[in-house]
Amino acid sequence: MRAVEASASAKAALLEEELEQGQRPPEEVERILFHLSRYTRAAAIARLLAYADRATFRERLVRSGEARRRLLQWAAGARRPFNRFTATGHYGPLCDALAAGADTLAHDIARLSVDTPVKGHEFEEDFLYARLLGLMATGDDSVPGRAEPLLDALERVMNGQDFPRLAMCRTLLAREQEGFDAALQALLDERDRHFHAQAKSFTPKDEEAETEPFIFVEGLALLRLAARRGLTVQTDYLFLPSLARAN
Repeated sequence: MRAVEASASAKAALLEEELEQGQRPPEEVERILFHLSRYTRAAAIARLLAYADRATFRERLVRSGEARRRLLQWAAGARRPFNRFTATGHYGPLCDALAAGADTLAHDIARLSVDTPVKGHEFEEDFLYARLLGLMATGDDSVPGRAEPLLDALERVMNGQDFPRLAMCRTLLAREQEGFDAALQALLDERDRHFHAQAKSFTPKDEEAETEPFIFVEGLALLRLAARRGLTVQTDYLFLPSLARAN
């Protein structure tokens, strides 16, 4: 894992150097910032796994979120159409900010994100889930009529299919303990099945694929949202160690 940490850190540093090299086509800027967030998150997880370095883990999660905020701010300033790099359904950096305890950063990412899906570049369920996470991150879920249409739309899109994230959003919004516990376990089980299936494939792995199975950053974000809503969360869960949790 130390080699993975070094590789992800080096790739993130190279992307930062690319940004400093002057004018680039708009899509190239977006690509660089998008992947800067990915590699910084991978470096964060690898650092935690290799060195049990909580401080650097959180610092790098914040840097991942900052890359996303910079991307969205740049795109807005350049009046760029939302696209495969800026689509709201890429909610990983939002979760990075939440998991790190960087609430202002999470607010900024949520409020800069577009409120319509980018057709052809994101699944509608990812877009709707990201919008619900954004509402909870900003506290806007308490505004009447904001969350309910998104929940209803997500239910329609899934059309009876098993989707633990829908149950998670419903129970977080309702502040319902038993439902939260069940939804979190269902999400952990789904994730475990997903990575077991991936392990049997021969798909080449990059730093993100090498780190994501071991620390569930999205889950860390959900635990923070739950705690902020007065729900009880355990000290440790599988893939959600206390070492990785923000205070």
